[in-house]
Amino acid sequence: MSRLYTIIVPIYNAGIYLENCIYSVLNQTYSNWQLILINDGSTDNSLEICENFKKQDIKNRILIIDKLNGGVVSARKCGCEYAVGDYIILLDSDDYLDLDALYTIDKKIGLYDENVEMVCFNNYNVFNDKIVNKINYVSDKFYSKSEIEKTIYNYVIEDKNSRYFSNSLWGKCIAKDLYCSYQQCAPENVKIAEDAAVIKCCLIATNNILVINNSLYYYRIHSKSVTHCKKAFPLFDAKINGKYLEDNINTQCYDFQLQICRFVVHNLFLAVKSQIKYNDKINNKVLKNVLIDEYYSMCIKCAKFKFLSKGFVAKMLLKYKMFFLIKIFR
Repeated sequence: MSRLYTIIVPIYNAGIYLENCIYSVLNQTYSNWQLILINDGSTDNSLEICENFKKQDIKNRILIIDKLNGGVVSARKCGCEYAVGDYIILLDSDDYLDLDALYTIDKKIGLYDENVEMVCFNNYNVFNDKIVNKINYVSDKFYSKSEIEKTIYNYVIEDKNSRYFSNSLWGKCIAKDLYCSYQQCAPENVKIAEDAAVIKCCLIATNNILVINNSLYYYRIHSKSVTHCKKAFPLFDAKINGKYLEDNINTQCYDFQLQICRFVVHNLFLAVKSQIKYNDKINNKVLKNVLIDEYYSMCIKCAKFKFLSKGFVAKMLLKYKMFFLIKIFR
């Protein structure tokens, strides 16, 4: 019996890109899939686009969920509730899949006798509808649990050089039970690094990872992307994500607690910098009060980075509250 893949697409005012996204699923060369479209309170024509595509699918593989706006985490949780596939693929509404994505993933999974729990694949970056570069895994490789512990755990969250294995849910195909178990308990009120917290828990919990050297995901870069838009991020999202990781990872193993501290410092720095640059109402007094938060103080103290690395400099700028330098530091 062929494997069933559930593709979850959270949607909020994505009309300009949504057709391309849904088309890339509807026209997959592998046909055993379920597409869950979660309209998260859109005020544009996104719901109408979803309904038009649903009418085109004579196999009735598209499920539309129309809900009040609750954010991307809320939408993904909703998707988990209705997912029936063996595997979950997360697809952002402004991105799209290669038309052979599911066929390629399924073929590669079939090469292994083991019950593959996670597949990681390459992506293309797309800017102004032009493919600008390809993000590469060097070659196909199957990682057993022991190999994951040996080669990935040391930078699964963040190492001393600020390296990490992956921060995104897109570009992954994850066993449903594995993914949904962590997504369903993820905090909903975060705007930055919500992907990272969930995928890092999955990476640590999985019994194996199959990395494939195929570019199957097209990641669109534009001004409205969360990671590229010019806006101030909440100052306590880093703390919320850090606590979530601590609640879902055995921090007594390896150096996971130290890695979490680096992860928190990294995201706190990005949040403080965004506030300084894009929030005209923010002031140094407010930022200083944030940085003396007990949890943040602990993370800044414990996070160990390589001397003079970007992470080290970011930590020092936070520690000594050098806000002018934070603003200009790249």
